[in-house]
Amino acid sequence: MTTEANVGVTLASTTYVNETLPLQFTDVQTDFYASLVFTTMCIAIVIYICVSMILFACRKKYFLCRQEQRFSIANEKSRRDGAVLTMLVFVTVISFLMYMLVEMPLFWGVESSYCMHYHRTKIVCTAVGLFSVYFALWYRVYTVFYLNPLLRSTTSKPARVLNRLTLVFLFIMTIANMTVFLVSPLYQTTPVGCLKVQSKKGASVKWGLLVSTTITFQLLLLYSLIYPLNVHRKKMHDRGLEGKTTFPLIKRAAITAGVVILSDTLNAVYALVNKQDIVYIRHIVYGTNMLINLLALLFSFTDWRERVFPWKTASDADERQITSFSSKSSRPTTRL
Repeated sequence: MTTEANVGVTLASTTYVNETLPLQFTDVQTDFYASLVFTTMCIAIVIYICVSMILFACRKKYFLCRQEQRFSIANEKSRRDGAVLTMLVFVTVISFLMYMLVEMPLFWGVESSYCMHYHRTKIVCTAVGLFSVYFALWYRVYTVFYLNPLLRSTTSKPARVLNRLTLVFLFIMTIANMTVFLVSPLYQTTPVGCLKVQSKKGASVKWGLLVSTTITFQLLLLYSLIYPLNVHRKKMHDRGLEGKTTFPLIKRAAITAGVVILSDTLNAVYALVNKQDIVYIRHIVYGTNMLINLLALLFSFTDWRERVFPWKTASDADERQITSFSSKSSRPTTRL
């Protein structure tokens, strides 16, 4: 385990910007070990998720290849949409794994230039992970209401244009925020970890940009979800039909969006009020937010149990699932 004296040999020539430094290892000892435990647990979780998803994909491909019945065009589209969402989950998993792995060298000592690379790697991983989560949320709403021929009538042309502009805004938001964070002052390497050297005013500007653009995107995403849902329920009510049938269709996307938005909002609030300069607690808070986003996205699949525990599904259950899937291949389906 790293000690203050051990790390100090590597960083003896460090010039500190903060006059309160140098800190002693005992000043951050609790944060240090908490970050170590949290990072180790997260790495284990994300490796497990990655392995389980690979096993799930292999098992699914194997059993689907065993059936002889052809898929309808609608079912092929459903499979393609599922593949896109699965790819986005993998991108989120890899981003989160890299975010955690870059923290590990801090626990046994680093060179004086490490925190510069640490800062940039974490920013890229966070931006890519957040983008993939929000893109998956947008893609679910788009395929359900704006691409599905059965529900396309619930959306007007301006709403469809706004939905596409929401995706464009997501790309611009991601690139702009990542650029601003990358060009901001970097962390400085110290004997007790990476130290934030940016002024409070500078931090408020970049976090203010992130919060404002993220909230704008979240509002656009919620509008793209709520507007067609209300139109559809109104049509069902006018026809004397129960609108409850719509809820199972969209509830997973709505719950996922709610959890992600709430988690990101709390994370942004912490970033704005945070007064600590050493990265350990900040790493735990930001890492927790990324973990919540990843789990929310993963559990939004209807078959999340098979994805998380692929070896627990018996062969006969797989056969029944394939049989059921094949029997429905003649009609369009929408799975969230």
